[in-house]
Amino acid sequence: MKNLVVTITESDFKKFGFINEKIFFSELLELIKRNLIRQDLYKLVNLSEKYGLSKMFMEEISAEVNAVRQTT
Repeated sequence: MKNLVVTITESDFKKFGFINEKIFFSELLELIKRNLIRQDLYKLVNLSEKYGLSKMFMEEISAEVNAVRQTT
């Protein structure tokens, strides 16, 4: 097994939810993946509010999805 040393700021350490200073690479990937997904969700929420999509009913959303599917 190889060791890899990565240096990050204290704020990034907290932001990504690290608890220990030594973790497995698979754990690092999972933490980063969760953070990126969270960022994407915030972007989606902001965009849906910006374009008024957050006020749509589920039936309207389904109709939009079906319309796009029929054109592709």
